[in-house]
Amino acid sequence: MNARTLCAAGLLTCLLAASQSQAQPKPNKPVSVSTHIARWANWTQRALLGSRRERDVVRMRCLDARLSELHALERSALQHERLLASTRPQRARLARAALHLNYLGARNVYNEARRCGGAGIQEVGDQVRFWIDPRVPRYEPSFPEPVSLPLPPHATR
Repeated sequence: MNARTLCAAGLLTCLLAASQSQAQPKPNKPVSVSTHIARWANWTQRALLGSRRERDVVRMRCLDARLSELHALERSALQHERLLASTRPQRARLARAALHLNYLGARNVYNEARRCGGAGIQEVGDQVRFWIDPRVPRYEPSFPEPVSLPLPPHATR
């Protein structure tokens, strides 16, 4: 065999080995609960910045409240993840249960953040128009009738 055939055979072997190593799935590293919550908080943060740019106050307040909740749940999840490595089995079990509750709570908050709707505001030139959802019942305040109480006997007018 000449040098060219050896080089071509060696290159083919290298290419086959590389394609086989790519074909084998890489083991997935488990993603921690706090990382999931941080991703959801990141999405909410970007949506909050978008609503600030659009000056949508209603959506901004909704997203801001959800972002605060997600940050609190993330801090709690980080604390419970540290407790998972506890040498006391009961403490680790409690931490695992708390992490599950953190995850479920954060998922609910994230879904609420995705449903945050803005006010129906429309700018037309120098005017700003907004409309109220017709499905919301009209609020008509009612005040109780004034009650007259008799004065105590020792009180003077």
